[in-house]
Amino acid sequence: MKSKAFWLLALWVLGAGCGYTNKIVLPYDRAESIAVPMFTNAIPPENILTYVAGLESRLTQAVVNDLAKDGNLRLEGTDQADLILRGEIIAYEQEPFRFNRFEQVDEYRLFIVVKLTLEDRRTGKVFWTEENFSGDTQYFINGPRKIEEEQAAGKAITDLAGKIVNRVVEDW
Repeated sequence: MKSKAFWLLALWVLGAGCGYTNKIVLPYDRAESIAVPMFTNAIPPENILTYVAGLESRLTQAVVNDLAKDGNLRLEGTDQADLILRGEIIAYEQEPFRFNRFEQVDEYRLFIVVKLTLEDRRTGKVFWTEENFSGDTQYFINGPRKIEEEQAAGKAITDLAGKIVNRVVEDW
């Protein structure tokens, strides 16, 4: 009888630890919703020559879309949300990545760098701040794989938005 009770207890203990869920347990107290106000452009005027118009709205929309797809937090306005994610675009930079045999640039690497802050709307507590959070892509300016800078910016935005959402929901 004792061995039967032991095996039942062992099965119960093992079974209790085998649950699976795709829902992430968020590291923020009672947070169920988030607001994402429009990101601001904080690129210094002397660096504004390398900038794509509408970057703020495109990045904000990409983050909102990725948060909606993720589903761990409900999107709300800033007056109702539990969390507020604020972002500032602080750099839009291109650097030569690959050169052709004539030492001309064939490929660039494009970075979009933001400053992020996640705060509790109710208390004003700042959970974290990321000073230099970036997304990037590489793009060719010549040849059959050539794409325009604006398309490359879209790829960097997609990369950055995904990283931002992962930072929010997984707190890594």
